[in-house]
Formats: sequence, structure tokens, C-alpha cells
Amino acid sequence: MKKLIINNSLFIIIFVTIYFPFILFGEFIKDDWFLYKINKLDTYNAIKSLVDSFSNRPIAIFFYFVMSRISDKFLFYFFINFLLLFFSYNILINSLNPFIKNLKDNFEFTCLFLLPAFSTTVIFSTGMQLIGNLSLLLWSLSLYFKLRYLKNNNKKDLIYFLIFIFLIFFTY
Repeated sequence: MKKLIINNSLFIIIFVTIYFPFILFGEFIKDDWFLYKINKLDTYNAIKSLVDSFSNRPIAIFFYFVMSRISDKFLFYFFINFLLLFFSYNILINSLNPFIKNLKDNFEFTCLFLLPAFSTTVIFSTGMQLIGNLSLLLWSLSLYFKLRYLKNNNKKDLIYFLIFIFLIFFTY
């Protein structure tokens, strides 16, 4: 439990430190306005617009449709982005626990995990980059089940691994 608290605290501190200006002053930019616009459309036109933009990514269509029905606010998408990264991080920490021996390893892993989250695309285009972080969550789950399968040789874990890998291809 103590390790979980340290891991999550470390993650939150680094994330908030980097993203603090965006929490206070962030707003949609270029591509993200698409999400704002589909929020204003009726269901039929929203789905049509999403299909036109993401025809090769049906999971993204569903995901963005659901998100657009909930809110058109930057902070909502920012929070969803945070949750996707946070859950991915926790799944990976749990999966890789045998390899993370001490606090130094934990800190290094946290920094390396968060490094891609600080690319300008993810920082400045929080809304449209959600499917990238959704894919990261799906990949984290696939790794978790693959490692479980290798450890326990349970066919159910192998099936879950394959399902999550399959879903990634239709997300991003």
C-alpha cells in the first residue's frame, strides 16, 4: 500500500508540475475544436462527422462520440487525458513490479513513462490526443495480461491479451 501511495504521489506531482499552466489557462487549439463542434451537433451529424474523420478507427469514433456527448470543455478532456495516463501508469507499475526494485528505479520509471506525455502534441492538443493515450491504456492492459499468461499459462489471459492488441489497431 505504501508503495502504491508513493508511486501515485510521484506521478501526480510530476504531472501537475508540468501541466499546471494548462490546468489554469489551457484551452482548445486547432484540432481540438473538432471535439467542441461535434458536441454541438445532433447525434446523427456528430456520428457522421466522426465517421468521415475516423473511418479506419471505429473505437476512436465510439470514444470521441461518448466524450463529445458529455462535455465540450477543455478541462474535461484534460482530466480524461490525465485519467488515461494515470490508469496506464498504474497498470504498468503493477505489471513491472518485479523489475522495479527500489525508489530510484521507481522514480526513473515514472519519469520515463511520463516523458512522451510531455511532447508538445499531447500538451497542446489534449482533446485529439486522447486516442493516443487510450491506446496506451489498451497496450498497458495487453502487457499486463501477456505477463500473467507467461506466469500462469492461463488461456483466458492470452485471450485478453489478444483482445486488447486487436482493439489497439482500431483505436489509433
